[in-house]
Amino acid sequence: MFQRLLYYLLNVWGLHGLLFVFDSWSWRLHGARTIIFFTNWVYDAGWKVRLWWRQLSFQKFWRLSVPDWENPLVTGRNKRDAHCPLYAFSTSKEAQNFWTNDGTWSKLDSLENTVLLNGSWKFQLVPEPDAVPTNFHESNYFDESWDEIPVPSNWQCKGYDRPIYTNFQYPFCVDPPHIRRRTSSSEALSGNAVTENTEKSSQNCAESHNPTGCYRKSFQVPSEWLSGHRRVFISFEGVESAFLCWLNGIELGYSEDSRLPAEFDITEALAEENTLALQVMRWSNGSYLEDQDHWWLSGVYRDVRIYSKPAVFIADYKVTFTEISPNTATISAMVEVNSMRRLLQDDVAEIRMVLLDGQELVCEGRMTTFQLVETEPERYGNHVDIVQDHRYTCDVRGCVDSPTLWSAENPHLYTFILTLIAHNGDEIDCEACNVGVRDVNIFAGKLFLNGTPITIQGVNRHEHCPVNGKYVSEELMIHDILLMKQNNFNAVRTAHYPNHPRFYDLCDKYGLYVVDEANIETHGFQSLLHSTGFLSNEKQWANCFLSRFVRMVKRDQNHPCIVFWSLGNESGFGKSHQTMAAWIRSEDKSRPIMYEGGGACTSCTDVICPMYARVETCYKLSLLDNANRPVILCEYSHAMGNSNGGLEKYWLHFRKANKLQGGFIWDLVDQGLVKEDGNGKKYWAYGGDFGDVPNDRQFCINGLAFPDRSPHPAMYEVKYLQQPVTVEWQSAGHYRNVVVRNWYHFSSLHDLETTLRAYSYDGVEMFEFNIKLQFVAPCEQHVIDVYSLMLSRTRKENLSFVALINFVFQARVDTDWCSAGFEIARSQLILPKFYSHNNRMHFRSLQCPLELCVRQNKDVLTIETSGGLGCSFAKSGIYAGLLHELRFGASQMIHGPIFPCFWRACTDNDRGGEALSFSSRWSHAGLNSLKVVNEPRVSFLSNTEGFCVESHFSLAPHGIEAKRMTDVRMTHTIKPSGEIRLDTAIDVNRYIPELPRVGLRLKCGEQLQSVEWLGRGPHECYQDRKASAFFGRYTSTVDNMFTPYIVPSENGSRSDVKWAALADDFGRRIQFTAETPSFFHQFSALNYDLETLDASLHTNELQRSSHVNVHLDTFQMGVGGDDSWSPSVHNEFLSKAQKWTFSCTIYALQNTR
Repeated sequence: MFQRLLYYLLNVWGLHGLLFVFDSWSWRLHGARTIIFFTNWVYDAGWKVRLWWRQLSFQKFWRLSVPDWENPLVTGRNKRDAHCPLYAFSTSKEAQNFWTNDGTWSKLDSLENTVLLNGSWKFQLVPEPDAVPTNFHESNYFDESWDEIPVPSNWQCKGYDRPIYTNFQYPFCVDPPHIRRRTSSSEALSGNAVTENTEKSSQNCAESHNPTGCYRKSFQVPSEWLSGHRRVFISFEGVESAFLCWLNGIELGYSEDSRLPAEFDITEALAEENTLALQVMRWSNGSYLEDQDHWWLSGVYRDVRIYSKPAVFIADYKVTFTEISPNTATISAMVEVNSMRRLLQDDVAEIRMVLLDGQELVCEGRMTTFQLVETEPERYGNHVDIVQDHRYTCDVRGCVDSPTLWSAENPHLYTFILTLIAHNGDEIDCEACNVGVRDVNIFAGKLFLNGTPITIQGVNRHEHCPVNGKYVSEELMIHDILLMKQNNFNAVRTAHYPNHPRFYDLCDKYGLYVVDEANIETHGFQSLLHSTGFLSNEKQWANCFLSRFVRMVKRDQNHPCIVFWSLGNESGFGKSHQTMAAWIRSEDKSRPIMYEGGGACTSCTDVICPMYARVETCYKLSLLDNANRPVILCEYSHAMGNSNGGLEKYWLHFRKANKLQGGFIWDLVDQGLVKEDGNGKKYWAYGGDFGDVPNDRQFCINGLAFPDRSPHPAMYEVKYLQQPVTVEWQSAGHYRNVVVRNWYHFSSLHDLETTLRAYSYDGVEMFEFNIKLQFVAPCEQHVIDVYSLMLSRTRKENLSFVALINFVFQARVDTDWCSAGFEIARSQLILPKFYSHNNRMHFRSLQCPLELCVRQNKDVLTIETSGGLGCSFAKSGIYAGLLHELRFGASQMIHGPIFPCFWRACTDNDRGGEALSFSSRWSHAGLNSLKVVNEPRVSFLSNTEGFCVESHFSLAPHGIEAKRMTDVRMTHTIKPSGEIRLDTAIDVNRYIPELPRVGLRLKCGEQLQSVEWLGRGPHECYQDRKASAFFGRYTSTVDNMFTPYIVPSENGSRSDVKWAALADDFGRRIQFTAETPSFFHQFSALNYDLETLDASLHTNELQRSSHVNVHLDTFQMGVGGDDSWSPSVHNEFLSKAQKWTFSCTIYALQNTR
């Protein structure tokens, strides 16, 4: 009863009130902040009491020793202190050559002092840590019966255990800091396998609470590493989620934090022949901080390398640039040198710093004095019980004249080299990296880079490979960066953890602004849609928070691409966040903090960075603190399936003079994993497809690109809206002068080639020519008299036919991320004549038929023209008076009735909001089960235009007259010329929800696989996502009209279509032309019907129809996309109209062109 009343109110009054409450609660507006503070306090207090009671009830248990992986006070044992990436170059020449060749990690093994341990390792998976083989870490342990596994990899992607996907619910019993996951029998026995090894490992882990991987690797090192007092270190770039490590039977240490390096000193344990052993736990107390809306996968998934250093060595360095101006910049390198000897001066004469621009020396600095550091560093839960080096620091400075500044548009890098010099002039140790000169600050409520306010054109990116899970190769990193750059992104957020260190090198090189995000998310602790700061406020968890953030900063701080530090994601707000913010503000004043948790009013963010706030809400948030901070959405425009509607509205405001400075779309890539069904057909799998329980189904499928990186149609919209050049009429209603705007922040348009293409009203290209633009400075504009420009290139009489003018901007020369000729931007200008003409004469047969022949029997009325057109109408039954069949000669063009349609295969956004979603309200109203009530009233009439068949009928859910929903009148006029005009009038009950579509559906012959249309294209587009779809005349195939969204749904439609035609291989075609109104709102032609699309969960389940499914819509609501968990289609793309009238003309003919 309550649901029925709620739906009634929503259907009558709309969603305005509901969305107001939702927005106020989500972004703590209109007094909601106080209520949320209270509800979070109650929630956290409940957890405190619960955990206190458990501890009191199990006092005996708590007295037992707790393993490190269930102890938040321990974040590691004997891990080396965090530092920037070290390469142990043997000479400065080797360092220069390495970075001159891009510093690719595939070349690490060629460095004299580095050994990569990537490759085949011995592996065994056991149910839990207590079940590991006895003494498996000893060198003489017999492992011949063990399996082989590649490193890097996730073991779930190699056939062991199973992937698990959850959004924010923890996949284990929530009892911090303990980890207990009991797999259900259905999960354990599930036949959903990744590879052939799953069945074996599932049996082992059926009663598992913490699957544990045992790894062994034998290797050798150069003999010189074992002499001369050299030091040797092993670095694990990424192991999930916690591990113990042994070398030659000697325990090296322990580490947790799945996304940052763990490094150990192996000098004392090393021999020429070595055996490395790891015990990797799938779950640890650290898993409570890694609840990050992606696949839970395990193992050694990043590189493992060993490097050797001299007895005195560079242990860390931090490079900063200050006092930056066009004429000069000061470079400072704060260097830490380690030595087992207390008197460093006995071994080192000086440290030398050089800065190179290519091969040219730009700056040089030297320092001969070093300061001994007497205090121990803060290690945040990393317990060290081995002898530590003496630590020395020095600050080497220099001056850079006329520096070339780094930006995403011009990512200019210098090579920075540090060398320790002995008293005899020999090079002792050397480190190097690429650096960039740039300045980031916030002033007057805006983000500035190098003194210029910038717009963040960003996207969130998970590390994801559809085959290898979290192991992402360098080639795939580059592919992702090229995908971003070529679609006009200038920023990326490392959602929600530090990425592989090589990714930052590549962002430096190609030019992307980076939000570097700590590996912290406790989303599972959530009260009424808001993450709480429960763990952040727990003292015993403080080291876990601080360790993750500090180690990330120490590793990544030399990268110019990083412009924001993030304290994590959806972890509420608590004491640990305050401590992290205070630490970074004292450690690094060159970058602001971006953190969404706790809302816009916390002290832990320098940017107002909401998630999925609608534009109106962004403006409200911008007024919260008297214009001291910019508004940059950390997540917006949720790209889940057929989505990203309404994106244009954001960009209209991003490019106005206000505090809204862009945001990061969620997200780049669908996180599908490749899987095969029982018939060997591959598809993209999501949560639950591997028998994983619990799961959050397809909520990981929300990217702008498919898992293989092929783009969704929405990617074209994103590229267009973010493009650096636009062309618009100078003033509305005047069609002579245009304004060319340069949206680049630092670049002119000199490096772009500009082409103008003119088209007639029927989409035929008339002429094209190149334009030489005058100099257009960054953020400036230039006015062109486009009429005079075209007149100078073509005859005046040709201009009277021009209806569409396209401008295309292409790269003039090759760059790191695109080739010459690559399209950067494009714009279309539309003249009024395009809307006034609706040409179709070129489709008519040269021998126009002039006669009609009408025949009928008891059941069917048949009308034929002398030109070979034949159509049939049912005289009785529920489809009486409707076009039943249309033939052209012997070819069947339409079969089955042309019938009104008010339903669409639901998108993920349609389902967003559960009981309040559009799809729930549509289903409750019965829009997916409309049937004819009684038998239609039919009339036949011959008049001067031709022969008329009219049908009146009503529709109701399941044909129940008491639930009558709409009345329909369809009038078919068959003309001697072969045209069929179809006039439709619909009267809709006012008490139904906003309709997904109003139009006609029909079945065309299976042989009609060629498609042509005059309208927007060439890619899929909808009314709230069509800015990038230009008017034109396009051809395709029915197969190519289909968009294979991972969860099938409404897809493949084109907007604002004047006419559309289907044809077979013999030139027989059928054309549909919009009459009133003069455009089809949406048109689609697919080989799958909407019932199949709506019912299927994966593309491999789709069954191809025996006909082509055509939809001609006079209205279809937008797809939405502000988020995917509330009704997110904007009002202007919805309709509550009750009366609809529309007309179209149908032709079936032989193409004579």
